[in-house]
Amino acid sequence: MPEKRRLIRRHLLADVLIKPDGSLVWMPASVTNIHKSGVCLYSTGPLKKGEKTRIKITYLKKGRLKKTEEITGTVRWKAKIAGYFAVGIKFNETINEKTHPLMSQCLEYAKGK
Repeated sequence: MPEKRRLIRRHLLADVLIKPDGSLVWMPASVTNIHKSGVCLYSTGPLKKGEKTRIKITYLKKGRLKKTEEITGTVRWKAKIAGYFAVGIKFNETINEKTHPLMSQCLEYAKGK
């Protein structure tokens, strides 16, 4: 099948927390790939297409928690897979060194630079 994506995805395995807007509960999720405009993840709870979300990512340095960053996004697609929910989320914010310094570094690392 031909690739329809315009942006190259970088494979990344990371545990994150995700929360639909209006919810009080953060759900565990695992990121499978990332790019500058969004992320693909597997969630333990369902999300709806078009739903606004918050994603909380905690970075490690030398095996210790370094810092947590949050980013908002919108669910673009979803699919149920073996009791989990695969979800594509488009970021609602631009990622750069000023607004999301750790995620910006992560994207640079994923590019292989």
